[in-house]
Parts: sequence; structure tokens; C-alpha cells
Amino acid sequence: MKTNFLKKALPIGVGMMAVAFAFATENKSSNEDKLITGYIFNSLNEKCESVPQECNNIGDVPCTYMGASGPQIYQNDNGTFCSVPLTHRP
Repeated sequence: MKTNFLKKALPIGVGMMAVAFAFATENKSSNEDKLITGYIFNSLNEKCESVPQECNNIGDVPCTYMGASGPQIYQNDNGTFCSVPLTHRP
């Protein structure tokens, strides 16, 4: 009697566990994971200029251009304002 129950119930239980683990380990993409093109404000022409540095906006570390002592990188609001500071976690 026990063996008949195990022969039928065990594959169903294993299949249910596999489905549950598949959903539990599903990769959830969020807006924070995406790389954002960074901008710095150029005071000579008073415009935001894109820099070849992308920030993922995760964490508390400021995203800077050309190393930690470089200028803070911002998100471009409308072409003339760079007011939202970006962060980066490698």
C-alpha cells in the first residue's frame, strides 16, 4: 500500500517543488538594474553633456566621472539642467 502511494505521489510532489523553485528563483528586472547614461554640467556653454560613463543608480556611492575625485554625474532633466545625482554599485 505504501509503495503504491509513493509511486504516484512522489513524482507529483517533485514536479510541484520544481515549479515552485522555478518561480522563486525567477530573475526580477527592475528599473534600478538598468544602466543610465550620465551627464555632467559644462559651465562654459551652460549645457548638460553626456559622458562615456553609465550608472546603475543602486546604492549610496556617488557615480563620478574619471574616478572618485572626478565630478558628480547627473541624470539629464531637459537638456539644460543636470539636477538628479546618480549613484553606482559595481
